[in-house]
Amino acid sequence: MQPSIKIVAALVSLVAIAIGLGFLLNDDLRTPQVYVEGLDYHMLPKPLDTDVTGKIEVREAFSYTCGHCYQFEPMIKTWGRRQSSDVQLVKQQIVWSIEIEHYARLQHIGIALGIADKADAAIFTAVHTQNNKLETEDKAAALFATLGVSLDAFHEIYQSDKIKQQAKQSELKTLHLGVRSIPQMVVAGRYVVLVNRETGFEGMLKVVDFLVEKIRDEDF
Repeated sequence: MQPSIKIVAALVSLVAIAIGLGFLLNDDLRTPQVYVEGLDYHMLPKPLDTDVTGKIEVREAFSYTCGHCYQFEPMIKTWGRRQSSDVQLVKQQIVWSIEIEHYARLQHIGIALGIADKADAAIFTAVHTQNNKLETEDKAAALFATLGVSLDAFHEIYQSDKIKQQAKQSELKTLHLGVRSIPQMVVAGRYVVLVNRETGFEGMLKVVDFLVEKIRDEDF
């Protein structure tokens, strides 16, 4: 009987150890992912002035002509909708050249007319599914006409000093951020999320979530 008792005791001990390990594993699974500066994100040497006050700005540097940005668009829109009131998503059309500056004007026109979401969707659709690059002022005017903007009104605002200045600001911000690839995410004008091909867009947004919490801990 003595050997049997020892065997039972040993089995009980093994079960207890297994249960304990299970709790430890569960604790590990519940532990929030910690991301590392220099590996997952980096801090800008000089912070970028944000467009919002009293909130955590999350900026997406993108281009309407970028295929990856087009794929990312529904994900970032969904992400933006589920954020709490202290977070604001800001989209920035990058400007690398005079040709791309044209698209920055289109973005700012959509914002100025209060149709930013509709304009974004229409521009992305035209460029990526209708083989219409909207590369000229007239082609862009025709698109905005489908959104209820008259041709005369479009041409007037397209050539306005205000829109030209805003497009110039987009160019300066592109240079400030050192944008090398897009989409690029910037949190609070301080932290730039580094692209990881293995984790993709979902991984990038997880780093954004981490940085938002980091900013909350630091500033709020």
